Order: sequence, then structure tokens, then C-alpha cells
Amino acid sequence: MTMMRKWYQDQEANLTDQSAYTDNSGTSLNHTGLEKLFFDTLGKMNINKDNMILQKIEDNGGINTISINSDGTTVQIPCP
Repeated sequence: MTMMRKWYQDQEANLTDQSAYTDNSGTSLNHTGLEKLFFDTLGKMNINKDNMILQKIEDNGGINTISINSDGTTVQIPCP
């Protein structure tokens, strides 16, 4: 478990160093960074990402399904 915790902390630090994955101040992950960290963590745990569904509820009540692309980026697909 210690190795997994270290890996997670390293991944979070790596993503925090990339402006596309952080908030305006660059100190914490934005939703894109959290989505990437979520899917990367599933992969590290050998959990098939295709068997998982991540959904995001927007402030306006809209729901998006978050899918991962083959290049590791995420895409939001609005639910009908």
C-alpha cells in the first residue's frame, strides 16, 4: 500500500506541474487533472478503464460522462 500511496503522490505532483491540469494558481488539480489522475490510478490498479464510468454533475444540473481517449486525455459527453 505504501508503494501505491507514493505512486499516487508522484502522479499528483507530476500533474500539478502541468498548467493544463491545474487551477489558475497552479497549486491544485482542476477537473481535467482529477479525471486524468482517476483513470491513471485505475490503470495502476489493473482495473479495466472500459468497465468504469465516471460522471460529472455540473453546477447547472447537467450530467456528463467522462471517457478516456487512447492518448490518455479525457472527453466529456453530455448525457441526454
